[in-house]
Amino acid sequence: QRRVHGEKALIRMTTPLLARQPTFAAPGEHQSANAIAIGKIFRPPSLRQRWDATRTKSTASSHRHPTWFDLLYDLVFVSAMAKLGLAFRESGVSAYSIVMFLALFIPIFWQWNHVNQYLNRFDSEDLTQALFFLLTIMATMCLSANIGACMETKNLTEFHCSEFSWWYAGLKLILIVQYARVWFYIDEAKPYVAWLMSFACASCVLWVGTSLTTGSQQLVMWWVSVSADFIIFAGFHRTAWVRRVFIPLNIVLSEERLGGFVIIALGEMINNGLAAGVVDDSSHPETHGSHFHIYASIVLTALIAFDIKMLHFDVGHMGHTPGTTHAMRRHSLAGLVFNVSHIPLLMSLVMVGSVLEKLVTEGGHITVSERWLFCVSLAVSVFVFAFMQLLHLISPTVQRAIGVGMQLLVRSIFATLILCLALFEDLAALAMVALGALLLTLIVVFDVFARFMNARATAQDEKLAAGFEMDYSALKGTDHLHDGLSIPVRRFSIFPASMAETISQTPTDTTTANEEGDREADLSPMA
Repeated sequence: QRRVHGEKALIRMTTPLLARQPTFAAPGEHQSANAIAIGKIFRPPSLRQRWDATRTKSTASSHRHPTWFDLLYDLVFVSAMAKLGLAFRESGVSAYSIVMFLALFIPIFWQWNHVNQYLNRFDSEDLTQALFFLLTIMATMCLSANIGACMETKNLTEFHCSEFSWWYAGLKLILIVQYARVWFYIDEAKPYVAWLMSFACASCVLWVGTSLTTGSQQLVMWWVSVSADFIIFAGFHRTAWVRRVFIPLNIVLSEERLGGFVIIALGEMINNGLAAGVVDDSSHPETHGSHFHIYASIVLTALIAFDIKMLHFDVGHMGHTPGTTHAMRRHSLAGLVFNVSHIPLLMSLVMVGSVLEKLVTEGGHITVSERWLFCVSLAVSVFVFAFMQLLHLISPTVQRAIGVGMQLLVRSIFATLILCLALFEDLAALAMVALGALLLTLIVVFDVFARFMNARATAQDEKLAAGFEMDYSALKGTDHLHDGLSIPVRRFSIFPASMAETISQTPTDTTTANEEGDREADLSPMA
């Protein structure tokens, strides 16, 4: 009897550990199940969303938000961005330092992106997943610790980032093991996950090969590995086979996570603006009044960060305006380009922050190269915002008092003016930054005005359309208008497509030629 009870107890203990039946998380339920599932040692991973029967829409929840794991992972990249910005400032502004900054920033962004895409698609809130997540955080922090050593190299022959490459390959390996768990438990995701695993294995091999080389050969292998990460990922997503087995993403969460990375870059900019504190030394009266540049730099930093926030999340973002389809919902290629376009945006924000710190710490004096870096970086951010606006699909039936072309033209003009500020070398650095912030504010003001005018034009069109529908209904009841009349309202842009289809229906009854001629004669003035 004791043996039978022992066998039953063993079955109860091992059943939740060895269960291979995949579960599908219902939209919005993963947050509530988090506290219960974390108590289990092992829980099979599940899909967060799937395609519907037509494979045109997914079951993704529109109310899903980042988890606490996501936010903790973002904090790790806050430190990575701080290390990268500090190393860039200490290395000085030069063509080689900018190339090194780009070479280090892209792998960091891709690692953050790959992990977030995994967490977007698959759910496994158990202790095993928590341990994998802990390993990812540790490896990412060790990766960030090698940023300064990589940026210290001054030329191609001294390039040495072997430890960075080893840790990056280790992060790839952790991700491969996580995808292997998904491949083992979820049959529906096996084809797509098998492709992702093969892609991650190839990338891991390339980064291991990069770590085994030195000098200029390592730099060449570095760029080959970075380019392969993008080309393989982007190219294979365009193939018909991958699109058939593609696991959908939660678009709302993806956009929110990308916005979170922008907030990380803005936080680094704000931190740089506070690099120098005010010291009140009463024993040195000559220092009184010399803190103006510190306060002015803080105000300008806050203004630039606020303008970037408005352009990216509020007035300048047209992905959620009426009659607009977001780039990530429009097409797979448009979504990929929208994702990748964040790389120059985030890089430019970090570089602007590095110049602002120099402005604060150096008493308002910066070099000519730093002036060019500030103007070019700020102008690039504006151009990227204009490019992102082009990626969204805008319905031609939506009336706009100020069109998208006019908004793009205004942004391009102001971005060019920001770029030209670096030409005035006699202009004080603080005045140059103030003019750049002013031009950025004017873009925000124009976008607010355009949003107001477009909303007003839309309201007027809806009012006119409603009035026309009432007049048409009243006219249809008289003897002057019969069912056989077809009004070609599609040539008028103020009418929605549904109303045009209702009014311009094909006549169902037949009439004689004389009746049609009389009707046309009676209605010719109105026509």
